[in-house]
Amino acid sequence: SENEFAGQHYILANGEYRFNLAANLGAVLFGDAAIVWLDKDRLTSRAPFANSSERSRGASVGAGMRLKIRALGVGPVRLDFAYQLSSGDTEFLFGMGDMF
Repeated sequence: SENEFAGQHYILANGEYRFNLAANLGAVLFGDAAIVWLDKDRLTSRAPFANSSERSRGASVGAGMRLKIRALGVGPVRLDFAYQLSSGDTEFLFGMGDMF
């Protein structure tokens, strides 16, 4: 569902492996994982991971392309394909500039 992974407080971990394919073209392999809490009191408690009904978690992996167009001045143009591990959902993502 669209609101399956929603909350006000989160911990996010992501990693990328970037490599060049040509002078202005690169590729990336990535992984993301997150835990989201609806209530900040649960996050600051002694057992923030204890009650699964008060949090959501998810992880995804994917691959993407990076096209560097210097004339744009905003970093690379990104096209990514992501696969959510828990649900099997897939998504194409488009963006400009580096994520981090």
